Amino acid sequence: MATYGRGRDAERPLWLGSLKSNIGHAQAAPGVAGVIKTVMALRHAVLPKTLHAERRSTHVDWEAGAPGRSRASRRWRRGTPRRAWSAARCAPTRGGWAWPVRPDVVLGHSVGEIAAAHGVGILSLPDACDLGAARGGLMDRLPPGGAMVAIVAPEAAVLPELAGHEGVAGIAAVNAPSSVVVSGPEEVVTAVADALAAGGARTKRLPGATRSTPR
Repeated sequence: MATYGRGRDAERPLWLGSLKSNIGHAQAAPGVAGVIKTVMALRHAVLPKTLHAERRSTHVDWEAGAPGRSRASRRWRRGTPRRAWSAARCAPTRGGWAWPVRPDVVLGHSVGEIAAAHGVGILSLPDACDLGAARGGLMDRLPPGGAMVAIVAPEAAVLPELAGHEGVAGIAAVNAPSSVVVSGPEEVVTAVADALAAGGARTKRLPGATRSTPR
């Protein structure tokens, strides 16, 4: 227990959570189910309450470290989980290089770009995590009312629909020759997506994107 939360301020303990408090013993599925719970917590920026933990076990020296039990759901600061995601992306990147294989090119998308930069030695792990947290903080400060929509169409077909909205809405990502993401104010993005859908393009509103984020 002494390894959990060592060196942390009393106001910022290491919060402990458990999937078992929700669904009991998951047999062979606790790993993936725990990831799902974490992803949902990140998506909603809420640290869920730990259930059935009113009494602490007397077989654990709780004073040896600085863990905390989330007795009520609480807002989860975006910067902290962003650091967690950045570290989670960087770890397998470096871990994979323990094998005698060296890639010629390393690519990444979104937070994966940070992991790629860390993997090739451009960023240290602390710098990569800080950059991920700063990125999350900037996204949080964007004005509300935004949306992101994935569109199965080439960039050249999408750009004309964005004409007149430069600096307000735009293409946030080109994922493939015929797959782009449009972001910006919800009413603009929705209108663009509807126009392209009327022409036969498949569209999908991306969950969790509620900020105006044109690129």
